[in-house]
Amino acid sequence: MNRCLMFSGVVLAAMAGPALSEVVINNTYDYSFLTFVPCANGGNGELVLLEGPRHEQFRLNINGGQVRSGFHVNMHDVTGMGLTTGDMYRATGGLNAQVKGDLQEGHDFNATTVGNFHVIGPGPDNNFLVREVFHLRINSDGTVTSNAHHDFEKCH
Repeated sequence: MNRCLMFSGVVLAAMAGPALSEVVINNTYDYSFLTFVPCANGGNGELVLLEGPRHEQFRLNINGGQVRSGFHVNMHDVTGMGLTTGDMYRATGGLNAQVKGDLQEGHDFNATTVGNFHVIGPGPDNNFLVREVFHLRINSDGTVTSNAHHDFEKCH
């Protein structure tokens, strides 16, 4: 199931009632991500396909217009292969965030979280850091949108 759709459905369901004790989503799913590691392959770079289980836990509580939520995301045994060299890589890292806010008539709710993960390659000078930004917006009409993107990438 698409995570953004699942997340949106939980938020809308929570908003339907006057009070909600807590909604928890605890899911592990197959993760697949293709990234370019510019410092790999002797500095020539290469595409690396990362695959493996990614664990996400999401907690949401909406009560009287008050919103509290928390995220925890981490990767377990996510590994990959360089598509040019065949070198093996692994991914580590995750995301932790707590969000609090108000859902008041006529106001929007916005939250942004940032997580980091590393792509670790063999040998020196071919490790890669990626920062992932997740943004959530609940419009005053109840419309929920979210997106995730990578805004920072660095070799080390």
